[in-house]
Amino acid sequence: MIARNILKSTRLVALALALAASSTVPAQTYPTKPVRIIDAFAPGGTTDTLARLISAHVSADFGQPMVVENRTGANGVIGSELVANAPADGYTMMVGSTSTLAVNQALYKLKFDPLKDFAPVSLLAAQPLIVVVHPSVPVQSIAELIRHAKANPAAINYATPGIGNPVHLATELFRAQSGAPLTHVPYARGSAAAMPDLLSGQVQLMFAPTHVLPMVKDGRLRAIGVTGPKRLPQLPDVATVGETVKGFEVSLWNAAVVPAGTPPDVIRRLNGEIVRILNSPDIRKQMADRGLELLPSTPEEQQKFVAGEVRRWTDLIRVNNIKVE
Repeated sequence: MIARNILKSTRLVALALALAASSTVPAQTYPTKPVRIIDAFAPGGTTDTLARLISAHVSADFGQPMVVENRTGANGVIGSELVANAPADGYTMMVGSTSTLAVNQALYKLKFDPLKDFAPVSLLAAQPLIVVVHPSVPVQSIAELIRHAKANPAAINYATPGIGNPVHLATELFRAQSGAPLTHVPYARGSAAAMPDLLSGQVQLMFAPTHVLPMVKDGRLRAIGVTGPKRLPQLPDVATVGETVKGFEVSLWNAAVVPAGTPPDVIRRLNGEIVRILNSPDIRKQMADRGLELLPSTPEEQQKFVAGEVRRWTDLIRVNNIKVE
């Protein structure tokens, strides 16, 4: 009897240990093959920079390559749909953006729901836009821009990378809050196509990503405002737009997501690696020099933030009847 009880107890202990071990197997063994990082936009932009940053620093720890794939088209819809339909096994991740996670569902009839079909991993970074004008425009500040535009209603054309792009939405929000009459000139081929016309003065204004900093430094463009909550260290004398237009604040952001249903322990592993990278002092400085503020977070913090952004941009799009052509 005693022997039988001992045997029974031994079996129960073995079963408990097996169950405990099985619950940690995915975290211990993941990944066993390469992980894809989908960037729904063309190489060279902020989203691509962050995707390649993660790829370079996580691959070594994972012991498996993280391969960046650019799947472009329809303002990020094509790449996003690919991720939404991918197996929920941790081997496909997307570096999402303001467009792909918060704006597109208000502009397009999507076959997926960004809030329901993606699982959050971590916020990555945010960057303000820099309000730049061609040097021929006789304004030095946001207040002067508003006065000049109101006095000369046809004088200011603003460039964007296309209708519904967050740069367009940010400028529309400014136009609505400031009352400044501005004429939209969309460039469907993106910021790269708009920049020559801005540099030549054919268009006068752009709410531009921070990659225009070198053009401001060498005098080809004049910075008159920053859309974020605080001034940029690289442009300490350039005021925020909110210092003139009360309540105005816009930052573009990126976040990592995986298909909904991805095992929680796999998400925790990805989150831990990404947060470790984003908290590195060297990487924080490297990204700050590009105008990026790194924002490591929990998945829960990301979910709450993105839901708020969805409400914000959906309301703006509906109120201003913005439609993609």
